[in-house]
Amino acid sequence: ADLLDEIIAAMGPGKDTDFFQQRTTEHLPDTRMSLAPILAALPRNAEGKFDRSAVRYALHHYFLRSYAWRLQGLDPVASLWNSSSPSAAQVFHRLPVNVRDVIEKR
Repeated sequence: ADLLDEIIAAMGPGKDTDFFQQRTTEHLPDTRMSLAPILAALPRNAEGKFDRSAVRYALHHYFLRSYAWRLQGLDPVASLWNSSSPSAAQVFHRLPVNVRDVIEKR
């Protein structure tokens, strides 16, 4: 299953889930298009996946360029990219634990 489906399943039924699914469906194509060039330039590991610091960098770059947002926990610290999970960023602490778990496993 793709990440979005897993997040929606973890959220369970309800109006918040419906709202999330609607908004995500509307914005996902533009988000993918915005992230495509940066993801194409980032290295992948032997399994073909991005490591944690690459994901942090891509998310930081996306939110900064798209919204001028600097999200605490995604930004570089002393010009070095942190190797902790992007899901550890402060902004994700407001998500339900089961949704954070889905993101962390990815």
